[in-house]
Amino acid sequence: MKVLKHLKPYIFSLIIIFAVLFVQANCDLAMPDQMSNLVTVGLQQHGLEKPLPPQLKADDYNLLKLFMSEDNQKNIDKYYSSQKADGKEVFALKSDLNDEQKTKAAAVMTDPLLVYVALNSGGLDAQIAEAMDNFKTQQEEAAKQAALAQQGANDSVDLESLTPEQLAAMQAAQSGATQPDLAQQNAAQAFANLPTTGKELIEFLKSDDIPQEMKTAFSAQTSGGAANSQAMDALDQSTKEQTAISGAVELTKASGYDLGNPQINYIIFAGLIMLAYSLVVALCQIAVTYFASKVGAGFSRNLRLSVFDKVIGFSNKELNNFSAASLITRSTNDIQQVQLVVIMVLRMVLYAPIIGIGAFFRVLNSGPSMAWVIGVAILSILTLAVLLISIAMPKFTSLQKLVDRINLVSREILSGIPVIRAFAREKHEEERFDVENKKLLKNYLFVNRLMSTMMPLM
Repeated sequence: MKVLKHLKPYIFSLIIIFAVLFVQANCDLAMPDQMSNLVTVGLQQHGLEKPLPPQLKADDYNLLKLFMSEDNQKNIDKYYSSQKADGKEVFALKSDLNDEQKTKAAAVMTDPLLVYVALNSGGLDAQIAEAMDNFKTQQEEAAKQAALAQQGANDSVDLESLTPEQLAAMQAAQSGATQPDLAQQNAAQAFANLPTTGKELIEFLKSDDIPQEMKTAFSAQTSGGAANSQAMDALDQSTKEQTAISGAVELTKASGYDLGNPQINYIIFAGLIMLAYSLVVALCQIAVTYFASKVGAGFSRNLRLSVFDKVIGFSNKELNNFSAASLITRSTNDIQQVQLVVIMVLRMVLYAPIIGIGAFFRVLNSGPSMAWVIGVAILSILTLAVLLISIAMPKFTSLQKLVDRINLVSREILSGIPVIRAFAREKHEEERFDVENKKLLKNYLFVNRLMSTMMPLM
């Protein structure tokens, strides 16, 4: 801890490094989100960020309104205006809407679009077939009850043998109409050809020949079935929004609206944001490297001066406890290693917990159910790091002694060259130096391999 006092003159630089690393971590964590938006919104959703079709055909617009409540039907009319496109009526999203109004309009459109997608994809075919069977049964019972008077007038009539169409005709006759009008005929025809699939129901609800009351009844039952379906309940909010947007894209294309320009504009915009993030990250790395190098160099200078002053003040007894090779190593190689460690801590080690904690909180905000995965990952990385460091630390300690030893041998050989040559001891000294050199080599290789293994594992 005494060594850390040499960092006091650089408190301001350390604060700057921490702040810059925080900015860099946020930019790094935002990059995957931007890439996801670029692929999802830009490519898959054709630039539509919200389930809000920019343009709809009149029949599609009226179809979606059938799946809304009365209040929502009134609200959605505030956001769309009727226009003519290629001689056909379309409803276009008003261009003067602000973000808050667009958000409200998207909230109104989400559920109807989900119902449309479910119908068009066949996801509600089973519910529709069951609902239509129930509807036919109810209508047949109502028609039979209405035709009971006719049975009294004509005892030969067998209600059980009558078709729904015949029952409808008897019901019309009971009401006093000798000939059913056009609406009654259309209703009878629609009753005879009730839809059994989602796509058939869409065309059924779009038809101008179907009475509005029947459309409202069917659409209300369909909306309720879609809202209560297990498949819909299993979807989270993000998936529901993406599903609704897919329906918005399909209906927008059907209206003849060109989504190419919004798509290209969004891709360019998202790309520029990613480029800006990359530029900020690069500038942060340059700034961190500059300040970390400044702190590391100043720290090692102060530490080296402190060591030198300490050694100068040694007594003869204290000097006998240290060899000259050891003191030289402490003042040069060891302090240089400490300098590199300080720089590495400021550039990498300090950054790891910042980005780890930031990623954990981002996962909590986006999907709490996945938080345990990040928690397990962080715990595993910490366990692995502690394990590898506990293995490597003894080797670092031995490296210190081996460097001292090879310095000692080198000094003895250099200072004794005349004597070595006089007694022809060159071969012996070479072998002596080679033994110490190989010991140092083996330790360096072990440490480097251990550190190299740690990076891919982490």
